[in-house]
Amino acid sequence: MNVVYDLMSIVIPFHRQTGIPGKVAGALFVARNIVDCIPVLHMPAGCAYHRRLIPFNLAILPHAICTNLTETDAVFGGEEKLIDALVAVYKWYHPAMIMIITGCTPDIVGDDIGECVESARKRGVECPIIVVSNVKFYSLSRGINAALIALTENLMEKAECRHDRYVNIFSLSFHGGGLNVKELESLIKEAGAAINHVYLYHNTTKDLKEFPKAKLLIADYSTQWTNFVKDHLKMDVIALHNLRVSGLKNLFDCCLVGFSGTSRLLLEIGKALNMEGEFEAIARKKEALLRNKLEKLRRKLSNMKLALPMQLYVGDVGWLALRDLGVKCDLLIMHTKSLEVEYYESELKKLIDLNLKTIEEVQGYQPELLINPSPEEVVSKSKRLGIDAVVCGYRENPVRYAAQGIKAIYTPLLNFSLKAGYVTALNVYEKFAAILTSSNPCSKPLLSLLDYEGEFRRDLSSFWSDMCKFFYEVYHVKEPLEQNY
Repeated sequence: MNVVYDLMSIVIPFHRQTGIPGKVAGALFVARNIVDCIPVLHMPAGCAYHRRLIPFNLAILPHAICTNLTETDAVFGGEEKLIDALVAVYKWYHPAMIMIITGCTPDIVGDDIGECVESARKRGVECPIIVVSNVKFYSLSRGINAALIALTENLMEKAECRHDRYVNIFSLSFHGGGLNVKELESLIKEAGAAINHVYLYHNTTKDLKEFPKAKLLIADYSTQWTNFVKDHLKMDVIALHNLRVSGLKNLFDCCLVGFSGTSRLLLEIGKALNMEGEFEAIARKKEALLRNKLEKLRRKLSNMKLALPMQLYVGDVGWLALRDLGVKCDLLIMHTKSLEVEYYESELKKLIDLNLKTIEEVQGYQPELLINPSPEEVVSKSKRLGIDAVVCGYRENPVRYAAQGIKAIYTPLLNFSLKAGYVTALNVYEKFAAILTSSNPCSKPLLSLLDYEGEFRRDLSSFWSDMCKFFYEVYHVKEPLEQNY
């Protein structure tokens, strides 16, 4: 198992840059998890095909209905094509819901999607039609948020009868990480509350209509959609990762995953449901039951020194190991090139200070800091400090370190599986510990022979680094770190 994870650490960074996940992929990611919904892509065939090129393609529909807009449609409009597609889809498949996802072409041309929906209804389409349009192309999350907001606004009516002990759980499965919410469900039920539904995985249109029955939503992240749920449905929301919290003094304060984070989460749920005593009792019971396993891992890793990547929020198992397993961070690596496109220099300075202060609060001292270092600089500093492993996030290329004898752990594969729960956390920690204490599978991986000389992204070749910089500069507008997604 150790070798498999290490080999995946080497391969994935090369694979993941095969495309840029945009709004269409994000909206389709939502649609595919609604079993009785059929998405209709209103765009040229080339735009629709784009989703097949991105790293998330295994989680996105391989085939979807497309209106196949042409140059003529870009001039005269593609409304008739969309109306015909809606009528045909309803006639052939009788879905419980149709989701229209528009591309950039009809958004720019100005096709009247609302009028198309009305025309389709006059021709016999009776199911709900959800429209996801006028969304900026860049970012998978924009498409996900737009689709969820459209569903909430048009399908989820305010509940006449809300159950005070009902909970909704929302999570998404990326790269095979799974929803991993079974343990959280069990903890909530054991405390005496009830699960309304778990979203978003193989749900029905009926499930979505019943969403407002719950008093509380537990979601992976604080996003535009969760904020919309608060305002539109007046539902309480707890985010496992509450991004960009105003006045934050410690990154772990907005992290409710991992062993310690799960206890804090249960206390938050208890407060929201007015069941503080019940949920506190469950937290104490589970901590006592599993504390020995955690302590065993702490003894195994307590002398380990890591180089950790900068965090906008704590979502990396390496950082959670700092808090829960007692490892030390003697080197903090911060890659700010792409962030400089999104955020002001003063905001980045705050982020650097927050990272350093969080680590100091946990381990008693601040690590040495490297900002935008070359791989050679990281290797040199790691050897001087006696670093046992460099923890690599998305902006790090582990093969560059492995080729020079430094253990590198590519943690996003583990992070996808890191959700709320004590056993869930321990399982991820055990895998992390196994990789950390194992030997490197190879000292000269073949991918280390490639040219990675990009200035904007050092984990990419010069060509892809320049392409990445171009898209960042085109699609990002600088904003404060505290602004929600």
